[in-house]
Amino acid sequence: MSVFNLLLLTLIIIDFFFNTDTCGIIAFGALPMSLSNFFPQGATAPNFSKFPFAHDFILDGSPKTFARSNSGHLIPCKGQEILTSYGVGTIERVELGGSVIVAISEFDETLEIPQYGRTNEKGEYIPTSEVTHYITPSAMVARLSGAYNRRIEQDCAFVERIYGTGKAAMEKVENLLNRAIGDNCYEISIEGGDYCGATEFIYGAARVPESSRKVTRAELRAERKRLRALADRMLQDDNDDVPDDVAADIASELGYGDIF
Repeated sequence: MSVFNLLLLTLIIIDFFFNTDTCGIIAFGALPMSLSNFFPQGATAPNFSKFPFAHDFILDGSPKTFARSNSGHLIPCKGQEILTSYGVGTIERVELGGSVIVAISEFDETLEIPQYGRTNEKGEYIPTSEVTHYITPSAMVARLSGAYNRRIEQDCAFVERIYGTGKAAMEKVENLLNRAIGDNCYEISIEGGDYCGATEFIYGAARVPESSRKVTRAELRAERKRLRALADRMLQDDNDDVPDDVAADIASELGYGDIF
């Protein structure tokens, strides 16, 4: 192995383990890219001096942050054309957790997808450790689509078993069935790299942590009033729920003096 190839391999390994934004390529093999490559048009680098809390970029003078999947990666927007392992497709919708449903419009039929098992005469699938045969990308996507739809059917059966067949339960079943996908669609988790060629990603306003938010004078007055009213109720409670020494401390702190 040449020195250049060894250096390149080392850099890829380092990025995989330490770059939390772009490592871990599942859907499409590509070298990791900088987060700034995915900024929307007109966005600039984050400014932690002006906005001292977590954000990814500045847009129109406001801090913004990308939505992220359960695995911590960016989530492409609906409607984009991407290049998948099986061909060119369009993102149909974004699932809970950040995965997406992709509809393949142009299959790469030059590919052969290896399969590791066969179905016997009884309809049982027998897995093997060696390749038994190959199928086309369209056949593979149809299989994945069928598996996705079977999960929906299982969810529907669960709803009916637990909640019965009342109106609310049937509405839930109907909503689940409406999520069924065609045989040219499948669910995909895009994790890093060049995000299968996606260029637009879901983002929103960065959230200001409560600990760093400035409290107004009106809020301070309201909080003091609330605490004083609470202390009044505690000190005047005839049930003696508050120990005498604690009550005396509260009274002294609030300026009541000796009330006993």
